[in-house]
Amino acid sequence: MSSANKVLLIGYLGNNPETRYFNNNRMTTFSLATNESWIDKNMIRQNRTEWHNIVTYGKLAEIASKYLTRGSHVLIIGSIQSNKYKDQNGIERLAYNIKTSELTMLNNKSQSVNASSSQSSQIPAPPQRQQTQNFEADPNDIPF
Repeated sequence: MSSANKVLLIGYLGNNPETRYFNNNRMTTFSLATNESWIDKNMIRQNRTEWHNIVTYGKLAEIASKYLTRGSHVLIIGSIQSNKYKDQNGIERLAYNIKTSELTMLNNKSQSVNASSSQSSQIPAPPQRQQTQNFEADPNDIPF
């Protein structure tokens, strides 16, 4: 039986991307907020925000650091990675990151950057918005 590790997130950046360099490679990280809204049994609207740690490498890291800022609306496709570490008290902890394989900016009606980790070495200029991208939802309207 096969298995899969695939994540699709649509959300808003909680901070400006941070870029670090190691072994001739670039890594850019940022937090992404996704919102969930529902009506409870008492007919009261409830909201919950989940925060996700996003990690990009190589050209995607370059694109993220150049085009994204706090509040940017993005679609992320990637996989979940777990990382063990020891905290300040020496206790072993587990952190989960989303390793990005595709990134689409959803902010601006006139500009969009749709990038994947397999793109060529040039950073693309933001192309005209593609018809297949109809993500202009308010964070409270996101269905998950």
